[in-house]
Amino acid sequence: MIHKHIDEIAKYTIEHVTVTLNSVDESGEIGSKIYPWVFYEHKKHRGVEGAKLLLEKQLIGIKMLVERGILVKVNAVLIPGINDEHLPLVAKKVKELGVFIFNVMPLISKPEFGTKFGLDGVPSANHKQLMKAQEACDVNVKMMRHCRQCRADAVGFLGEDRSDEFFKESFENKSFEELSHHYNLNQRMKTHENIETWRRALRAANGKISQEAANKDDLSSTGNTVLVAVTTRGNGLINDHFGSAKEFIIYEAGDKAIKFLMHRKVEKSYCAGKEGCDGSYPIDEIKNALSDCHLLLTQKIGECPQKELESIHLTCDDGFADEPIEISVLKGVKKHFFV
Repeated sequence: MIHKHIDEIAKYTIEHVTVTLNSVDESGEIGSKIYPWVFYEHKKHRGVEGAKLLLEKQLIGIKMLVERGILVKVNAVLIPGINDEHLPLVAKKVKELGVFIFNVMPLISKPEFGTKFGLDGVPSANHKQLMKAQEACDVNVKMMRHCRQCRADAVGFLGEDRSDEFFKESFENKSFEELSHHYNLNQRMKTHENIETWRRALRAANGKISQEAANKDDLSSTGNTVLVAVTTRGNGLINDHFGSAKEFIIYEAGDKAIKFLMHRKVEKSYCAGKEGCDGSYPIDEIKNALSDCHLLLTQKIGECPQKELESIHLTCDDGFADEPIEISVLKGVKKHFFV
């Protein structure tokens, strides 16, 4: 429906729009496997007819946005066995259209969520499938790799949703003066100034070792690279204990530079504490998530989980605790693999 609202979007100086585009197959065959029907102008258009109609309107809308100088991010959901091999063509098309950035998101189709794919037995996309798709698309368009399945209506930061703090009843009866006091612009400006100071210090500490779009020769003098997993609670530091980590940041690294790849989440941390312990053994899920990694940098790790991870040939190192992530990844790789 973008083409019907483009003048309003431009009128109110909206600067950024996200569009979901899961297929650019003009025959409609792939799209018909994703969308059973498309509702347009008071009518349901089913199968191939609906998919072709949807694609036509999506491409027109994206083109109109770009022509008006509005930044466009395109999301594509990776659906195993349906559009996984097709996504590089989506990436090529959005580059031709002048899209700012492309984001491949994994399908999450657990049956308990009640989605059609889950009920039909289509599996969720795993970490390796996502990484393969991202690499295949990366040659065509700038890729977004830091997505954590955040919602479009979320408030706060990636990984720190604060939506519950903000609801209509909390502000609708307040006067402008009360809202102004609550917003506290001066304090916000000071906070952002401190954040920027920290970011500058972090960039200085890490140096220019991170490569956004690099081949193996840019990363390594030998052409060989390894995958590094990092545990962090934020602030650009290796500051999370392995036992409490429910997310791992993955980098590809050589002896010259590093490249951020993705976030990988697990359902449960290794140690949930006495209250959260239900008798399950989450190390198997963690080992599966990190099975293709060569090095783990963490704030602290115990002997038992370290031995478990050694069984998948994963080297663990807590010697870079509380250090900046990027420079530590490069140092860690040099220490263990490029002696």
